[in-house]
Amino acid sequence: MRCLRCTYYNFDFLSDSYEEGESFCGLHGRAKVDPNGKQRNLDNHGSCGYHPKNQPIQMSLNFD
Repeated sequence: MRCLRCTYYNFDFLSDSYEEGESFCGLHGRAKVDPNGKQRNLDNHGSCGYHPKNQPIQMSLNFD
């Protein structure tokens, strides 16, 4: 499930866009991943270089 929250999940750097269909990691040369399976060791350091998607922060004004 970690892949589903990663910025590079299904991201193609050549077209600078997200693709539908097969599951791959754009950061690691389109390596095939199973988002519902065990996390693969893609960077040979025991992890994958995971980058979480940015969550926008809702700004509000308060006038007291």
